[in-house]
Amino acid sequence: MNGDRGDKSSSEQTFINEVFLNERQGPKGKPSHSAYSSLNTVRSYKNAIDHYRFTYGKQLPTSAASIIEYLSVSRDSFSPGTLQIHLSALSDWHSNQGFADPTKDEAVREFMDHIKRTSDHVPCRRQAVTFNDLTIMDDCLDEDAHDEHSELFLPSTGEQLRSIRDRVILLLGYWCSLSAKQIVGLEINDLEISKARGMLINLSPSTNHRAKMLVPYLKHHCPVKATEEWIAAIFSNGGPLLRPINRWGEIKNEKLHSQSINLILDTVANNAGVIARITSTGLSNGLTANEEAGSWDRESILAHVGWQGYPSRHVMSIR
Repeated sequence: MNGDRGDKSSSEQTFINEVFLNERQGPKGKPSHSAYSSLNTVRSYKNAIDHYRFTYGKQLPTSAASIIEYLSVSRDSFSPGTLQIHLSALSDWHSNQGFADPTKDEAVREFMDHIKRTSDHVPCRRQAVTFNDLTIMDDCLDEDAHDEHSELFLPSTGEQLRSIRDRVILLLGYWCSLSAKQIVGLEINDLEISKARGMLINLSPSTNHRAKMLVPYLKHHCPVKATEEWIAAIFSNGGPLLRPINRWGEIKNEKLHSQSINLILDTVANNAGVIARITSTGLSNGLTANEEAGSWDRESILAHVGWQGYPSRHVMSIR
């Protein structure tokens, strides 16, 4: 059977439709790999599939031998983490189409392990997000969230909801130095917001030694205001703070998966025209990395947003 008929444009739409339709329910009634993610995962998977088929020139369904050849050729162009995403996309495609998954072949796994062990790639995640990049991305999300649609007091579209949610991810990760696991683990009831103090975040002791974090209202790029807007948009008084949004703009009553955070940040950066690769670790290290390339350092950043009384280390800790 030839699983690669049709041109690129039609195959792209077919892939998107198939993944979106499987976002709610995968084969045999089980959630598919993309069930915990949103449009961002779909885009990343589609790009990976396109690279495999139209750039590399391979057909789908594929074989373990073809995948190993692909990994061998691509290892110098992509980081091991990106190649792992490509394998996940291929795995998802085969599962959704009902084919045997060649990425589970032992030879593929061993070769991918070999790439991880021997790669001299310097992980981008070690690079802290600069304040300049943060402002560009946040401004872009804020503009998308408050377009002419919102000015007419119409219900928010799926893209607007994603922008509102993604601002929370971006700003909490940066100002509070939260990891992806900590961000997605937040419950609405973990937050105490007051006009006088700002937002008190109760973190699980199992995920961090800082049990509580206090974040004030800021003049610019405020995580408290962004969080308030998102909670108002989802019409919920409890449950997970950050949730997946499907293609119809429906918000699921489940928490976002931590593996979705980097994909979301990557999409936000691309849409905003930010060249640097943005990851959750780089985001959480952004403010605590004292010096930045350019005119911003931590003191000037805090003065710009109006954050007074920020101690020298982990300002928000309440022990």
